[in-house]
Amino acid sequence: MQKIVLREVPRIAAIEQRLLGAEKLMSDELEALQADVDAASIELFGITQQDTLWPPKGQSYDEWMLHFEFLEWEYDEEAAFWDAFGIDVADADGEPLECLSEFGRQLVCVLKRLLPEARLRFRPEVPLTDEQIQADAEAWGRFLLASRRT
Repeated sequence: MQKIVLREVPRIAAIEQRLLGAEKLMSDELEALQADVDAASIELFGITQQDTLWPPKGQSYDEWMLHFEFLEWEYDEEAAFWDAFGIDVADADGEPLECLSEFGRQLVCVLKRLLPEARLRFRPEVPLTDEQIQADAEAWGRFLLASRRT
């Protein structure tokens, strides 16, 4: 399995650069940055961080929050989770990306399949198999049929 390196995803790299200089931003610039983070989150993961704050129906808040508990651990311990899924969340120096605080919860929802609308909407540059192409085509066809019915 090819490792996904988040710092190489253009949209994440752009947000990371802006977050590194965020302490110098004025309040209106911070608001614009947050709007861009939310837009990037929708584009990349299908959900925003706000969408991850409350559990789906039928799950308690405490149970829901356990999914994200490891995000508060020391980075070396947290990195084990990301490594298990083949995700590199470090910068070029091996430190955690700043934007992980903005995108970490969404990525957890995608990887653990916690919310149906949470999906990895970018792919590393690897060739698709015939089965993946067929599955994508079928999913797209179902989407088109469903949108015609509404």
